Amino acid sequence: MNLPFPVRLFLAALASLALASALWVLLYATDLAFEVWEGLRSLPLLVQLSYAAVILALTGGFTWLVWRLLRPRKPSPARPLPLPLDDAALEVRIAEAERRGANIGEVRAELAVLSERRTGEQIFIALYGESSSGKSSLIQALLPGCEAVIDARRGTTQTLTRYAWNRPDGTPILLTDLPGLNVTEGGDESAWREEAVRAHVVIYLTDGDLTRDQYLELQHLARFQKPVILALNKIDHYIRDQREALRIRLASRVASLGDIDIVAISAGGMRPVVKVRADGREELASAAVPIEIDALVKSLDRILRRGATAINASRDSAVWRLAADKLDRADVVRREAHAQEIIDDYTRKAVLGAVVAISPGTDLLVQGYLGTGLVRALCQAYDVSPRELDVSRFLKLASDQVRKTLPLVLTVAGNVCKAFPGVGTLAGGLLHAVGYGIIFESLGRAIAATLREHGALIVSPALRAFEDKITDDLEARARRLAALAQERKS
Repeated sequence: MNLPFPVRLFLAALASLALASALWVLLYATDLAFEVWEGLRSLPLLVQLSYAAVILALTGGFTWLVWRLLRPRKPSPARPLPLPLDDAALEVRIAEAERRGANIGEVRAELAVLSERRTGEQIFIALYGESSSGKSSLIQALLPGCEAVIDARRGTTQTLTRYAWNRPDGTPILLTDLPGLNVTEGGDESAWREEAVRAHVVIYLTDGDLTRDQYLELQHLARFQKPVILALNKIDHYIRDQREALRIRLASRVASLGDIDIVAISAGGMRPVVKVRADGREELASAAVPIEIDALVKSLDRILRRGATAINASRDSAVWRLAADKLDRADVVRREAHAQEIIDDYTRKAVLGAVVAISPGTDLLVQGYLGTGLVRALCQAYDVSPRELDVSRFLKLASDQVRKTLPLVLTVAGNVCKAFPGVGTLAGGLLHAVGYGIIFESLGRAIAATLREHGALIVSPALRAFEDKITDDLEARARRLAALAQERKS
């Protein structure tokens, strides 16, 4: 050891002390054991056996305890996945959402598309790729003699280009050309994502490492457990080592995303080259790029060989999940619309109460009947059962905030009221009505936002939201509520 001598001397002394201690313990234990043995020999056999049984029981119990403490822990069982969706399960959820008043039109339309596609034998393939990734060349190379079909999306101005083709075994193929995201101006990106989910197979075309947006799209498809072929195009741009390094990099990035097969291809097309003429001058020309798509074709064949039953079941499961997502969104829209109705209703009540009140008081409005009713109504809309203590505490703290911001609110309300004919500089009930309307509208929006984000009435975030919303777009809201207050007053 390359240590200073004093350190080595200390370690040697420490080792000697440890050895002496171990020898002393061993000798003491041995001496004690012999004394116990000599004492037991004079006792009856039954006592000797009982003593030995106690020793064995204690030793066995201690050994079991140490084993329990030190044994490798088995991984905790994963949480059970939700029950798989199917037509019947979705119908139950649709009926419940419809009963609550949700708009289920999109969900019904999605299931209608699924039902329509089930009646045919076509295999739907979705082709993703940015505008420069070589999609057009790949379509020509993959589907020779294909026929382009323009499919207009019902209810929108969107169109999809599909290419019809028959495999050598007679299976009809319909390949849908999906534009890359962030490419089409004004396009509905969600429509392209949904069409990819409806397909049996997705071919995702890239000509290099994945961008962040491309990875997020693959992650989105993985959520629906879609069979995806990640095709690295333009491999003629890379030497063999570069190509292999990029393939390994792609495999590493998508390893956690499920059923994704990575293939390297060249879709063909033309590429610019520089030719040297006989007189030594250079000129720009074009040269055909060799087509190498065998790996893609084999990967596609492996997926299709799973059989119609398997790939249709996978497609159906993905569409059911897509329909369930739309159902959830419809329920969110319904819930938010209901919450806004509650906020508008209590805001009108606050305005009317201030108009007719002789001496309005913010504490009574915020902490009293209306404030409690607003909180409870919104909690019920979001299926939340608030604790009485949380409601009271929130309204008390909200009242403290109102005292701080009320002068600003009333100042803005006063300036707005001056613009109304016949009001002039009159304050009184009209001015307070506008102020209390702003307070209740802000209060309701803050509670709704907290319930939506947290699923519970949590006081701190609700108060922060209330503080932000009470001054948000203050003048426009004051003008609207002033018109309502004047209408009530007249």
